[in-house]
Amino acid sequence: MIIPALTQPPLGAWAAKRKPGQPGTHPRYGVTTWFRVVVLRPTGQEDLGRWSGCSGLGVDLNVEEVWSGGENDAPYLIPKNITHGRLTLERAMNHADSERVQLWLRHVARHWHDGDEGGAGLVESGGTAKASYTGSTVVISLFSSPGGEEQDRLLGSWELAGAFPIAWSAPPLTSRSGGVAIERLTLAHRGFLGGGSLGHQESARSDQAPGRFTLTDEQHFKLEFQYNPGEVTQEKKLEGSTNQGVGNGTDLWRATNKICYDVTALTIEGATAVKEKAAKLWEWLEPEHGVGQATAKRLVMAMGTDYTAQVHLRSVKIRYTRFTRAGVPCRAVATLTVVGASEERAKPGGSTPVGAPAGGGRSPKGGARGGPRPPGRSATADDLPARGSADEDTSLRSLRKNAGSFKDRSR
Repeated sequence: MIIPALTQPPLGAWAAKRKPGQPGTHPRYGVTTWFRVVVLRPTGQEDLGRWSGCSGLGVDLNVEEVWSGGENDAPYLIPKNITHGRLTLERAMNHADSERVQLWLRHVARHWHDGDEGGAGLVESGGTAKASYTGSTVVISLFSSPGGEEQDRLLGSWELAGAFPIAWSAPPLTSRSGGVAIERLTLAHRGFLGGGSLGHQESARSDQAPGRFTLTDEQHFKLEFQYNPGEVTQEKKLEGSTNQGVGNGTDLWRATNKICYDVTALTIEGATAVKEKAAKLWEWLEPEHGVGQATAKRLVMAMGTDYTAQVHLRSVKIRYTRFTRAGVPCRAVATLTVVGASEERAKPGGSTPVGAPAGGGRSPKGGARGGPRPPGRSATADDLPARGSADEDTSLRSLRKNAGSFKDRSR
């Protein structure tokens, strides 16, 4: 959807004199003559005056194409995201209105763009410090040609949510051109479908409560990330080996595999949030030392409100991408690798490796893997030692060497 550039000349003052529903008059056409821009703040509103040109007011509802095998005539369309164009305003400069724009630009540059917390105030972040500037609602009201009552000449309005000024340009500073001095202001925003005279009946945003990616330890300390990860990869492998002639001739599989998660593009914004979250992630990587053993810390990973899993942190990679004027990291992108935790805890005095299941894995019948077999029973997957144990290679060689005798016993 593209709103036409608001730079067309007026059709005449007669359009402003008509009253709605008055017989014998022309309908009120959407003549794009002039409009007003107002910045709404918690402390009040700032009128940036009248403008004569606007471009980029639009929205794209992007889709992904999915081609189903054998259906070669057309793809299926699934939703991807909603993007909004950057809005460029222009007008002839005047001292009073241009000064108000300059004050807004200086405030944003000082408290948001160059602030230690950056855009941290855009999202809920628990006890993390907030940014001094978190964006404003900018209302653009379009009017027909001057003349008559202003409310009668209002053609429409748009409320730009979370708007930020990202560019401003002055006219060429030359005395030889002799043209009109035009200033331009460019805004980025998070959309206008949730408000305004053309869209106030129903918001475009979902009614679902936003969920966050969180990690919680056994002391109930919750680490809530400001932004959800860009991608989460879940992987589980069934590892085994084929041993023809061993036992009943079936493949021998390990039952100690766990689900692994790769969490990527986890953005952390603000100097306070980067410091707090990085310190806690490094702390959780340190193993817990008990009596004669070291075990990985158990965490609860939650993606939203419905998906939770008990996990161990396996690796953490943090890339710092922005720094304050004092050299302190104020933006980072984290990549986490976590592995599912076993249901049973390691017993005191054991030699369980860090992050390994308690007891080195259990057989389906409750016997220890790699332990002695009852007489007369053939070798099965339960007789394999736990992966990584010192007896693993010796046991496998012994099974292959005595394969014939195992068959005789089974008969």
